[in-house]
Amino acid sequence: MPTRAAIAGAIVLLALAAPTANPAVRAQVDSALSATDRARLARGETVARPVEERRGPFRLMGGTSFQVIDLPPEAVWQALNDHPSRLRHMLPQVRRARQVESQGAVRVLRFEHHVGVVEASYALRFEYYPSQKTLLFRLDDARDNDLRAAWGYLRLRPWGDGTQTLVSFGAMVDIGDGLITGVVRPTVHEWVLKIPLTLKWYVEGRGRQRYARL
Repeated sequence: MPTRAAIAGAIVLLALAAPTANPAVRAQVDSALSATDRARLARGETVARPVEERRGPFRLMGGTSFQVIDLPPEAVWQALNDHPSRLRHMLPQVRRARQVESQGAVRVLRFEHHVGVVEASYALRFEYYPSQKTLLFRLDDARDNDLRAAWGYLRLRPWGDGTQTLVSFGAMVDIGDGLITGVVRPTVHEWVLKIPLTLKWYVEGRGRQRYARL
């Protein structure tokens, strides 16, 4: 499993201003969105940049995606820190989510998926950086997981006049080998990059009254 330093490096390569990144890196990330991208985001569309690659023993898929949410960053950040029973509604095709560990700014959450004949369970370690409105996550390889690898980030920053939020998301995932995983790879890849969109659906929909009060 990649070290934290490797994860931070991968995040920069995925076009993230990580919590320790300098202003030059941040400026480069902010300029990564073209005028066409910004127009699409203003219309409520998702901007996605899928990636697939081999890295050592891992067959990775993921990339980056961007979405504008019609709530300020403070409200969306509160949603990301909410109870797992609500977090599961912000993610694609999650049947169950529960917290298995919490210590300071770190939470370990276990997610379960069940779609057709496919079931998967895995634990992710989340590190929260409130001042940057950024979280980093990686597979907790000290626990049983149906994924071989997973790491990434989610970052919030103001959009427009500050009453909206730009979500920047990046992840790389290895779901393993086998006939079933081979069949579902394209679907899982789509789900991964839809996470900013499903977050938007929930916080602007069922969760709006809960988070808009902030």
